[in-house]
Amino acid sequence: MREKIIIDTDIGDNVDDALALALACRSPELEVLAVTTVWHNVADRVRLARKVLRAFGRPEVPVGAGSGCALGGVENQAHRLNQAVVLTEAERVADVSDAPDAQMLMAETIERHPGEVTLVTIGPQSNVARLLREAPATARKLKRIVMMGGAYFLGERVETNIKCDPEAARRVFESGIPIIAVGYDVTLKCQTTREHIQQIERAQNPGAQLLGRLIAAWTAQGGRHPVLHDPLAVAMCFRPGLCELRDQRVCVQVPQGITVCASPTKDRPANARVCVEVAVEQFIEMFLQRVTTEPPGHR
Repeated sequence: MREKIIIDTDIGDNVDDALALALACRSPELEVLAVTTVWHNVADRVRLARKVLRAFGRPEVPVGAGSGCALGGVENQAHRLNQAVVLTEAERVADVSDAPDAQMLMAETIERHPGEVTLVTIGPQSNVARLLREAPATARKLKRIVMMGGAYFLGERVETNIKCDPEAARRVFESGIPIIAVGYDVTLKCQTTREHIQQIERAQNPGAQLLGRLIAAWTAQGGRHPVLHDPLAVAMCFRPGLCELRDQRVCVQVPQGITVCASPTKDRPANARVCVEVAVEQFIEMFLQRVTTEPPGHR
């Protein structure tokens, strides 16, 4: 049986979100039920998510427009996404008002499959925290959350997804929902090379060709070779053996966004399974094979 997932993403800034979405579409072990967007300029994020889904043969997957800001904040709709340059003129001006509200889409999807849905969060936790606030009983029907966020074994290093909305992240860790935390300290090891990117660029299929353009757009804005932060979170949904996991008690310091990790105790039980090591070569090889190869019969 395929793992049912929702992907909550801030696609458009770092290119690893698009790479993660591509991996999910190309993984037969997964059933992508919905995608939701989060953080500033959610409209362009909806447009980019839809484009990636189309390129990878999944145009029917609904894309929800979520929170454009941290809890209590204000959305910056003028925020520019470096990867929006891949949108055609028609895509750039396309009306996305038909995109469902992210919290509503999440809630409806979870209620249709209670206890079966994994929520993969690869952006700030703002959408999830709002779901917890507005529909707590529904949120607790999630099977689990797989989160790319935090830096658990790098001292006081702050990771971007947590830093953007630390209060939201704190609420998620305190929710009681099972969490697999895929932290920056582990994902940072999943560094691609020029040879890896050339392998994507050489692939003769629309999905890989779009990824090549997205990577080029991101690189032009100061990026180097992508690190597969978010794709590792997707991979953990169906191949958990890629990472060594440790039960930990995670606390988020607000407002700094520092994730403090400690061994659980009777009074402070574990609230997350935290990745501590990754099989880098095995993971990257699998990722490249999947995103560069069209499945049989795909058009």
